[in-house]
Amino acid sequence: MTIKTLTLSAGVFFALAGAAQASCEVTLAGDIQPVLDMRCVGCHQDAAPGAGLSLQSGSTISNTVGVPSTQVSDMNRIEPGDTQLSYLYHKLAGTHGDVGGSGERMPFGGQLTDDEMAMIANWIEDCEAAE
Repeated sequence: MTIKTLTLSAGVFFALAGAAQASCEVTLAGDIQPVLDMRCVGCHQDAAPGAGLSLQSGSTISNTVGVPSTQVSDMNRIEPGDTQLSYLYHKLAGTHGDVGGSGERMPFGGQLTDDEMAMIANWIEDCEAAE
């Protein structure tokens, strides 16, 4: 393989990667964090008992993405690219019991709307790497 071929291949790869990121209309800061702030942070903050999981702005990614679930040992809280392997998604969808989880569906006090769930699914499946 020549340098010219490698350069062309790398250029195509980065162009495709950039196009994939550019198609993400859902962002953590603009779309997901406001939902978490409104529906989750009351319990899941540094000073609250929310299972040791802070979802406050600035800590959401580091506390969820690629972080093992404390309730299902073979799942991460969020597995980029896959809602079915993301325990946090199951807790929000009410399917956490189906994957070996326990406790109540989140958030306490009412379910997320279908639009909020679709937005979170899109973020996990398609846009996580763009954050």
